Amino acid sequence: MVSKKSDISIIDAGLKIKGVFSYKGKLIVNGMIEGTITGENLIIAEGGVVVANVNVHSVSVGGKFEGELTALNEVIILPTGICSGKFLCKSLVVQEGGLIDGDVKCARWDKGAC
Repeated sequence: MVSKKSDISIIDAGLKIKGVFSYKGKLIVNGMIEGTITGENLIIAEGGVVVANVNVHSVSVGGKFEGELTALNEVIILPTGICSGKFLCKSLVVQEGGLIDGDVKCARWDKGAC
């Protein structure tokens, strides 16, 4: 039996970083990121803050997001999530209590189109 390894990266609470970031797998943000982010699954935890241009497969926001976000799949804003900026995604879910302020466009595209 072959096990599949899942890549997980964590920006922990109290850590503030700026720059251009690229990752595979899952990125969990409990701290703060400013800059440009490209990757697969982004999770902004309740204490996390992301101020960035983001291009990912999917994102879940429990903390704060500000910037431009492109998600090939879904954007999920949790009850504690606060988002502002420009959003392009395949599907958007805003759970009760979650806030979003900005330009939102949901579009269907074939794999590899973005």
